[in-house]
Amino acid sequence: MLLGVLGHFGDDDEVASLIGRVMAAVAPGSYLVIAHGSSTSEGLMEAARQYREGGAETYHLRGPEQLGRFFAGLDLVPPGLVPVPQWRSDSGADPGPAEAYSYCAVGRVR
Repeated sequence: MLLGVLGHFGDDDEVASLIGRVMAAVAPGSYLVIAHGSSTSEGLMEAARQYREGGAETYHLRGPEQLGRFFAGLDLVPPGLVPVPQWRSDSGADPGPAEAYSYCAVGRVR
């Protein structure tokens, strides 16, 4: 489970390589879970800028297209790569803000 961790790596190739090494070491039928802050949210982009200006380490936000690359070679579990509130949401639950702050997905090793 890589929940909010990958944003600490700025290079997408480095992240893909890291995930590739981890997934190569797990048994078929294992799962990869990723949740990641989204570059599609203006509010989160501003919060990340303020966080960085306050002296904190840069957190690299990514869009769904970038995150999708990290699941290469895995079978995505439905509903796939979606905003966090949409992943197996309760039909009666409040879906949260219209703007996606984080995306998530679960991929299964073949």
